[in-house]
Amino acid sequence: MLQYVQAGSVRHPHLLERLIVLGEECDDCIPFDSLLQHGVYKYAPTVDPLTTPCLLLSSSGTTGLPKLVKLSHVNIIANMMQLQ
Repeated sequence: MLQYVQAGSVRHPHLLERLIVLGEECDDCIPFDSLLQHGVYKYAPTVDPLTTPCLLLSSSGTTGLPKLVKLSHVNIIANMMQLQ
């Protein structure tokens, strides 16, 4: 999976600021374990909860080919509140 993310970041460098990996090592990647060791998240993201993508989901493609759907942080919170 890592190779696909890296290949995509070469084609679309504006989409990826940092790559945090779990259990793998690569150049220019931040190991997840190193974030836990510092005790402070030194890469504090700038997030606009209304517009910053939180999750990419694959649609079923009922009207054509499958697509990725961007969900914001607010979308996720709204979905969780609907389950209550």
